[in-house]
Amino acid sequence: MTTATKKPKSRTTLDVRAFKQALSTVGRAVPARGPKPIYTNVLLCDGTLTGSDGEVRITTPLAYAGEPLLLPFGRLSAILGSSPADGEIVLERAGSSCTVRIGRGTWTLPTEDAAEYPSWAADGLKSVCRLPADQFCRAVRGVVYATDNESSRYALGAVLVDFKGGAVTFVATDGRRLSAYEVECDQALDDTQTLIPSGAIRTMAAVAGHAEAVQLEANDSECVCTVDDTVVTARLTAGRFPKWADVFPETDSEPNILDRSELMSATAAAAICTSDQSRGVTFTFADDAVALTSRSSENGEAFSSCSVLQRGTPGRAKIDPGFLLEFGRSCDEGEPLEVTITGKESAVILRCGDLRGVVMPMSEEG
Repeated sequence: MTTATKKPKSRTTLDVRAFKQALSTVGRAVPARGPKPIYTNVLLCDGTLTGSDGEVRITTPLAYAGEPLLLPFGRLSAILGSSPADGEIVLERAGSSCTVRIGRGTWTLPTEDAAEYPSWAADGLKSVCRLPADQFCRAVRGVVYATDNESSRYALGAVLVDFKGGAVTFVATDGRRLSAYEVECDQALDDTQTLIPSGAIRTMAAVAGHAEAVQLEANDSECVCTVDDTVVTARLTAGRFPKWADVFPETDSEPNILDRSELMSATAAAAICTSDQSRGVTFTFADDAVALTSRSSENGEAFSSCSVLQRGTPGRAKIDPGFLLEFGRSCDEGEPLEVTITGKESAVILRCGDLRGVVMPMSEEG
């Protein structure tokens, strides 16, 4: 006696709200113009929805039980965006097209061969760390701005996830400034260093925005980020990362503690008269205030000041105001900002809560 093989359904009914949510999630990995046109589609297969650009892939659950189906992401998003938020979406495949029905609307979309959709398997994974999602997102936000995707030196377009001694530190640098954020982690794991491209880790953080926990695993070439039931897979950055801990200088200097918002306002005011040729702002710490000055032949001169909440070691440094402003924007609201001047034309150390930074000063003559 033979048993007939059950054919996959050619007609599937799904919840519109669930479909919209899944499409929004995987859409973060779908390029507007991909290296291959097929990447502008999303793949429905085996109870999941997948989007990818070849470097990052997002797979999230969706109650789809039909045969593998590729649909154009842009047009599908437009259809869902113009349709009621609730109700059902009906997908009915016929040959090389698929009919989509929502409410009173009907659309017939061309499809491509799902077997041609590129995929890769991440094998031999080892755990990197498991963190509460809010701490993961906080760490990424605190450092990712300091990456440099244009540099050919080291692996400056990536964020280093450095697990060592029960703590995981997220680090990014462009060679002129560095930002590091440390999170305690009570897992008993081997020390590891994982280089995740800045775009990929931004995507991971975006997916983790309202989740509970993030699990990171990696092999030699890929990283897998599991966020609840959604999986983000990314190719890792090859190359060497600078010895970041050595960038923080040993110093006897005491930090000057300031109100973060007040310092950022004063920095923005002093930066108004900078130019591409003279973009530095000079910070002079003395007594109970810091004076900020800038000068350029094109835009004139500027002066502003900021009070010091707790006086530290006095000093003077000329730095790119954009670096301080970006560091300040990545800090938590209400936290004071510490600025340590370590010496003439030496590294300036910034700290705000668990976020640390180093900014290399500019020449006073530049």
